Amino acid sequence: MASPQEQEQVVEWFIEFKSATQGQDIYSVDETGVTTVQKPKKTIARKGTKQIGSVTSVERGTLVIMALAVGANGDSVPLFLL
Repeated sequence: MASPQEQEQVVEWFIEFKSATQGQDIYSVDETGVTTVQKPKKTIARKGTKQIGSVTSVERGTLVIMALAVGANGDSVPLFLL
């Protein structure tokens, strides 16, 4: 457990931090990876069809990373792809 003096220092630090920063200074960034080739979970075909061709190619595809940043004040940076 922190001593009362350490707790007081932490509280003072947060007070200074809050007064020094604004919503425009704080951003949250999230990212996710998506491949360019998707594998379908289900295939729909007419009754009686003997052979069903694959809609997606056999190639492996490229991994694309999508990232989005949103500020604490509600501002956002447009989606960017890596």
